[in-house]
Amino acid sequence: MTPMLKRRFNSNGFTMIELLVVIGIICLLLALLGSVLGKLRERTKMGQAKTLIEKCYSGIEQYHITFRAYPPATTPSGLTGIQALYYYIGSTFSPTPIAANGEQLSDVYCAACTQFQSHEIRPSGAGTNIVDPWTSPLIYRVDVQTDSTGAQTFQPVVYSCGVNKIDDGGLINTDDVIIGK
Repeated sequence: MTPMLKRRFNSNGFTMIELLVVIGIICLLLALLGSVLGKLRERTKMGQAKTLIEKCYSGIEQYHITFRAYPPATTPSGLTGIQALYYYIGSTFSPTPIAANGEQLSDVYCAACTQFQSHEIRPSGAGTNIVDPWTSPLIYRVDVQTDSTGAQTFQPVVYSCGVNKIDDGGLINTDDVIIGK
């Protein structure tokens, strides 16, 4: 009788194919995770932009309550758009302004309607821009609507151009971030 030959398997390590399969699975999982995190990051920026726009509208309404008018889209010193909005809702107005405190002359006293954090504003030229999470200035304008009787109403509009950072000539597109007001 011949002794039965036993095969011995060396189980001290992994084969090259097993290692490549594991590395491939890990790479696939990391790619999926990166995609999900990228979408989550953009969704977070959209939420931050909406919050900033809501903050602007809150300041606009506070200004409207105090002065019985919406902030104009231009200032006497020539600032326009979002820089004008920042001037009106970010400045303190006083009958006796103190220039060193950045106060502006007005018939009534009004503290700044909105306080912005340092990452939400950026000095530019003579004024200050309110910037979205993509570091682009917000857009501010005042639309004038006339009803059938000829009466005019003013409607402030604040929005972000969104991730593409392109203002499409005042047209609101699907990539823009706007809040219905």
